[in-house]
Amino acid sequence: MERPTIALAPQQQAMVRALSAIVAEGQTAANLCQLLLNRALNEGGGTGKNNRGIVFELRPRVDGSGKWSAKILHNFNDQLDDGVNPSGTLIFDASGNLYGVTLVGGASGGGTVFKLTPTANGPWAETIVHQFGKGGVDGDNPNAGLIFGTSGDLFGTTGQGGTYNEGTVFEVKP
Repeated sequence: MERPTIALAPQQQAMVRALSAIVAEGQTAANLCQLLLNRALNEGGGTGKNNRGIVFELRPRVDGSGKWSAKILHNFNDQLDDGVNPSGTLIFDASGNLYGVTLVGGASGGGTVFKLTPTANGPWAETIVHQFGKGGVDGDNPNAGLIFGTSGDLFGTTGQGGTYNEGTVFEVKP
C-alpha cells in the first residue's frame, strides 16, 4: 500500500530531493538528518510553512525503491506562545508523545519545552509544557535535547539566563 503523498513547499521539496539523492549514495540516517539540518540553516533560516521550524519524520518508502518519504509532524507558527527554531534531539514517552525544546519563542521569547501528541490524521497536536522568560532565573534559550528522570520529569539545559546569565540545568513536569 502506497503512503499518501503530502504537499510540501518548494524548499521542503528540494530537501526531500536532496535526501533521496543522499540515500541513493548509501549515507546513514544520522548523516541524512545532519545534512538536512545544514541545508535548512543555510537556506535563510527557518523551515516550514511559517518559517519558524518543523518537526518531521523520515521513513523508507515501502515500494522497495530505496527512496525515503518525509512527513511533517508539526509546523511551528507565529502564535504568541508557540516556540521558534526547534533545537536538540526529541524524545518519546511511553505513550508515543514527542518532547523537545525551541531555542526562542514563547510568550517571553526565551524558548519553550513542547509536547507533540499523535492525532488520527494530520499534524500532531502541540502542548507547551514550559515557557522560558528572556534572561529569566529558570534560564532561556534551551539549546540541547531533553532527558527523562526516574521521576518522569524532564531535564535539560539552557545557554543563557539563571543567576549569573550563564545558563541553567532545569527540571519540568510533563
